[in-house]
Amino acid sequence: MRSGFSMLHQVVEFPAESKTGVSLSDIALPSLQSADYYLQKINERNIFKPYVPKTVKKAAVPGGLVQLMSKYKLVGIAWLDLPETASIMIEDTQKKETYFLKQGEQLEGVTVKTIYTDRAVFSHENEETTIKL
Repeated sequence: MRSGFSMLHQVVEFPAESKTGVSLSDIALPSLQSADYYLQKINERNIFKPYVPKTVKKAAVPGGLVQLMSKYKLVGIAWLDLPETASIMIEDTQKKETYFLKQGEQLEGVTVKTIYTDRAVFSHENEETTIKL
């Protein structure tokens, strides 16, 4: 430790040319962009808000909402002390994935309209369907 402290006060000099023979002036530095470019990049993602992926609207499914929701199974409903805190756990039986959704959120373009204690109502393009526990 004592030898490390003595080294703190030594002056370190860096040569202008590296050992490879390339001088610092020969290194291509990236060009600076305008301030608007950097501000746009910063505003694209606010680190203080949860990430919400951009949704791509899919084409209408033939057979309607019932056929689209046939691969999903409602496996649970949870809430704290208020109905606004309710969320559902819905499983994609084909992919074996579980999604946690609140009222107003979407899954494949289908919106969770209402959550009850034993069922959830989904809507898509003026159609509604209910999935029970």
